[in-house]
Amino acid sequence: MLVSAPAGIVPPVGGGGGGPPSPPPSMTLYGVTRPLTEALTEVGNLGRGERIYAVRYIGAAAYVVTFRQVDPLYIISLTDMVATGELKIPGFSSYLHPVGPGRLLGVGQGATQTGRTTGVKVTLFDVSDVRAPRELATWAKPDFASSSSVRWDHRAFLYWAPRRLAVLPVSSYGRDAFRGAVVLRLGDAVITEAGRVTHPPPRPSRFASTIDRTFVIGREWLWTRSRDRFQVQSLAALRVSGSVVFGPAPGAEAA
Repeated sequence: MLVSAPAGIVPPVGGGGGGPPSPPPSMTLYGVTRPLTEALTEVGNLGRGERIYAVRYIGAAAYVVTFRQVDPLYIISLTDMVATGELKIPGFSSYLHPVGPGRLLGVGQGATQTGRTTGVKVTLFDVSDVRAPRELATWAKPDFASSSSVRWDHRAFLYWAPRRLAVLPVSSYGRDAFRGAVVLRLGDAVITEAGRVTHPPPRPSRFASTIDRTFVIGREWLWTRSRDRFQVQSLAALRVSGSVVFGPAPGAEAA
């Protein structure tokens, strides 16, 4: 079997920053046999001065994202262990998720041509041609301070295939402040915002609670969780149907 590190292929090597020149990032594919872990092969030269941000295995291919100023998306053949295709766009994806035949969704950050991040960015890729991946559509929260916990916690991401909906927590502290979850509807070559979900602040004049998990129950209901409540809303209209608030334990306030 194959083993994966946090990004999927280990270890990422190389990076930007000061100091002596860094070697191009490489990735090593490991096989697991008890009791040994054996390196099978390595693919190098994936982008000089960049580091690997995300990797996803799908079938006989690995999809690798590196970044320093632009976001190269590499498609690696796991049969031949060579890069078959490459796409360079501004920004980077920290999480990759398959969303149908020949389609890949990336969640990360947008960036300028000089590498300055500009906020949450979701990208729909066409990877049907392993020699020529394409960017089909994007959704962005243009606030350099915006972020999504999907970048470091894949469990925060939800893709509901029957309705082709992607749900991700988003926090933004700029002029258009927002804390909640964004629901995106995916077409074959488009991303549209279907709506947003927020939880009321636990106390007056406080920020809305941060949503950290979303899931579907009963095929028609979107459940969202934050530190202080579960909330349920319809998938069709995202109208709130009810919630369960996590109150303090009995006697906690008196203590």
